[in-house]
Amino acid sequence: MICVGDPNDGANKDLYDVSTESLRQDGVKVLQIGSNVDSFDSTTLQGANVLFVSYSPNAREGVAHLLREIPTIEWIHARSAGIDFITSRDLTEWAGIGKHLVTNAKGSFSSTLAEYTMLACSYL
Repeated sequence: MICVGDPNDGANKDLYDVSTESLRQDGVKVLQIGSNVDSFDSTTLQGANVLFVSYSPNAREGVAHLLREIPTIEWIHARSAGIDFITSRDLTEWAGIGKHLVTNAKGSFSSTLAEYTMLACSYL
């Protein structure tokens, strides 16, 4: 797995808090973590098949670069509910090939938003 996002993002601590030399307990190997194109060495990432993306200002360019450089990527998962911060022509072309998958965290924030809405209504 390649992680595109801020290496210091506390929300990803459990995922990032592992040596890139070993497998995690769930069998996933985190190959590299970076927030921009210069953070990734494409030659050492050949064979990677998953991109995990969390928001960073340079995520769009990072994802597009990795899709061009690493043809084995099969799945992109965005930690957010939307994927607008990674959309690009490269992603559209890549996703147009039937065997590729793009997923997001749709619904993961629903209960929090519902609680906020109820609290805001109660406040008024």
